[in-house]
Amino acid sequence: MPKVRGGLEAGVKPLRADDSAAADRSGATPTISGTGYLIWLPDGRLSGHLISSGAPLGVMGLEVLSERECTRDAEWKLLHLTLLNLTHKAEVSCLAEKIGEDSTRLKAPFDLHGSEEGTIGGSSPPIDDSLQLEFACDTILAESAAEQHLGRFSPSLRGRGAIVNVGPFTCRGLALAKLLAAPHTEQLLYDEDLDG
Repeated sequence: MPKVRGGLEAGVKPLRADDSAAADRSGATPTISGTGYLIWLPDGRLSGHLISSGAPLGVMGLEVLSERECTRDAEWKLLHLTLLNLTHKAEVSCLAEKIGEDSTRLKAPFDLHGSEEGTIGGSSPPIDDSLQLEFACDTILAESAAEQHLGRFSPSLRGRGAIVNVGPFTCRGLALAKLLAAPHTEQLLYDEDLDG
């Protein structure tokens, strides 16, 4: 298993549930960093975990149909991404850009170009544009290596031709503060195919 790379930015501590009121008063924005394990299925769906010293987060994603401007890379895609607080059973969703196929980079927020703005309608659950996320793959697990990882962490996804991207991530913003501090909010997303 790769060592968790990165750390918290200088002077910024992860927000714990009991720190949320203090963060709101001080205007501090929490930041968490660590290693992401993103599982990509052949149909474009995403499942995985973001592991950090601040809080482990689940992640789910689905490609959103949108027209791609000619100025975009041919492998550019738009994702509806949902982060799940597995401890407090809370979630927050955002739109993220995906660059690359096997070796993926994710970024939220991002700039929309031209006709892309018109192709993004309302989403359910609601999108929170205050979430800032960056992920860059530095290791690809495919075939037997991916199956071994899935056997340990997501057995219901074995045998589906998934690949696993491993790499550093950073997440910050007011939406993250709400996600980490929420004692219990709406029902978590459940995908029968992913969650068995």
